Amino acid sequence: MVGAIDTRVKAIVAQVPACGDSLPPPDRDGSCFASIRDRFLGGDVSGTPENTFGPLPVVSCDQKGTPSLLKALTAYRWFIEHGCRFGSKWENSPR
Repeated sequence: MVGAIDTRVKAIVAQVPACGDSLPPPDRDGSCFASIRDRFLGGDVSGTPENTFGPLPVVSCDQKGTPSLLKALTAYRWFIEHGCRFGSKWENSPR
């Protein structure tokens, strides 16, 4: 969030899983942070049934019976192999 509202930040490095099948619409001024800045400084961040889904587990081996946020089998394999290691404290449950 700091990078979206503080002009002193020159770079942001992050790994964020992509969720959904389509790209978000482009921002009005071409900046990838403009809409985040607008929403943070004065926007309504409350969810509605039209733009909120879940709670969902992060991954699932059974998408028909228990759909999850990340649907790819490779995501399931990665999280189960790495996230379930002893001491990781990762949980596959929504909070």
